[in-house]
Amino acid sequence: MAEKCPRCKEKISKYDSIVECPNCKEQYHKWCWRFVDNCLECGYTNLDSYRMMKNSSEQERKNLKEQQRQEADERRLAEEKTRQKAEQEKYQARINHLKTLGKDGYYEYKVISLVDKKGAVDTERLMEQLNDLGLDGWRLQCAYTNEMGKDSLQIAGFGINATADQNILIFERFVKFE
Repeated sequence: MAEKCPRCKEKISKYDSIVECPNCKEQYHKWCWRFVDNCLECGYTNLDSYRMMKNSSEQERKNLKEQQRQEADERRLAEEKTRQKAEQEKYQARINHLKTLGKDGYYEYKVISLVDKKGAVDTERLMEQLNDLGLDGWRLQCAYTNEMGKDSLQIAGFGINATADQNILIFERFVKFE
């Protein structure tokens, strides 16, 4: 048994985990052998070290990519918070301006779009949305339809025509200042 590990120069005891160089039988601590590229005695190429370095570099690349992704996410989140804060401050300034003018509230608007592709409005769905918005204080101010196009199908001399429409609904509600 060798007295010292050639890599770390520490004494090798009978209780240590050791690895022998397959070529010259030089003994290393098991942990040290993983970091030796070539046997320090005979120059034998240590494939364990090569594999570990390869896996380590792949893991380092993955870790770096993950770290970069996290930093980008944090940057986007910080930018979004800054943007939201600026919008909130702008909104509050407008509200304060309206209050100084003696206004008791303001109108708020909402636009929804319902697309029907079969040439018919889904009245059940429309009624549900109107009732839900009504419960939240919204009232229908205006509605109009955009014709998006016509679909036609002709098979064996028989044809089917359908128009795809976009129904635009504009709602308003009055918001009182507290």
